[in-house]
Amino acid sequence: MKKKSISERVFNVLGYTILSLLAVIAVIPFIMIISSSVTAEHTI
Repeated sequence: MKKKSISERVFNVLGYTILSLLAVIAVIPFIMIISSSVTAEHTI
């Protein structure tokens, strides 16, 4: 197995971080819909 250089490691960390943030941003609307559907109307 080839050892990765510093620049490859930095690129991988940044890539995984950005993809994780985008995944969270994509899931938040669904969480909001589900949470509002189980919450009482007068609470919202």
